[in-house]
This record gives sequence, C-alpha cells and structure tokens, in this order.
Amino acid sequence: MFDNNVVHNQPPGNVLIWSRLGKCADTLEDAAAELQSVITVVEATSQPMSRRDPMRPYMDIIYKYAQDKSPFKPSMVPRVTSATVLN
Repeated sequence: MFDNNVVHNQPPGNVLIWSRLGKCADTLEDAAAELQSVITVVEATSQPMSRRDPMRPYMDIIYKYAQDKSPFKPSMVPRVTSATVLN
C-alpha cells in the first residue's frame, strides 16, 4: 500500500521529481486516451467506406499506418453495428 508520508519525508528535490513524474504520467494518460479515440474514428470511418469511393486508397493508407505504428490496433477496436446501437 502506498504511504503518503514517504513522499513528504523526502528531501525537497525528490518531492519535485515525484511531482513532475506525476504530471508526466497524467500527460501520457491523456495522450493514450486521445490516440485510442483517433484509432476508434479510423476504424469507424473505414468500415462503411465503399471500395469504389475515391477516398478509399487514402483511407487504406491511414488504416495501414495505424495498424503498423500504433500501440492501439484498429482491428482490436470493438466494432459497432446497428444491433449494438439498438440494444
């Protein structure tokens, strides 16, 4: 269990480091949530797009890039169907 006194009994420099580390963790958490939102939008946009759509080649490039480079994979995002929305 985490003891709050551990942080308060540290020298001032260490408390500053803990504070900065906490802020970085918050920033990382926000960035991960935003990236996951973007990946969800990429997946949701690519599903209904017709193969004949003139924008489809660009969507394929974006989807492939997200699949290859992102820690959150579009293929792992739960698919939303009309039955899911109705329930």
